[in-house]
Amino acid sequence: MVVVFGIFVFYVPLRLAASDNHTRLSMLKPFRLLGPILIVLGVIGYIMSIWRFIAEAAASPMMGDSGKIITTGIYRYTRNPIYIFVWMVLFGESLFFTSLDLLYYLIFWIVIFNLLVRFAEEPYMRAQFGEEYDQYCRKVPRWFPALPRRRRRNG
Repeated sequence: MVVVFGIFVFYVPLRLAASDNHTRLSMLKPFRLLGPILIVLGVIGYIMSIWRFIAEAAASPMMGDSGKIITTGIYRYTRNPIYIFVWMVLFGESLFFTSLDLLYYLIFWIVIFNLLVRFAEEPYMRAQFGEEYDQYCRKVPRWFPALPRRRRRNG
């Protein structure tokens, strides 16, 4: 898992950014310093998400190895925090390198993860956990947490 993360989230993007025909996007320059912040937060979130999964499920986050549904920590707010934190790192790299190529690379992984989750992981989890997983899906969004709703005051 760590090797895959290292290759696809650091090695490949750094190679793309170092390429002679790398396309820079000048409109990202004002946000360049936000890049390292997103990268660090993404790596920390990735590690924490995997750690929670391993500690709580006593399994790896690989499909087919899940012993139970994780519903605590960040998993209370999103069903797929590992992917979100990968996207955060890739977006941070896009900003830092002011790279159109890395934005395309990020979009590629967003599409791949969406297909993987919708057509492989979710059907597997439904088959494995049934109604328990369906209830979890009704409560927790697939990707980004919903903003808390403000309570209306009567009167």
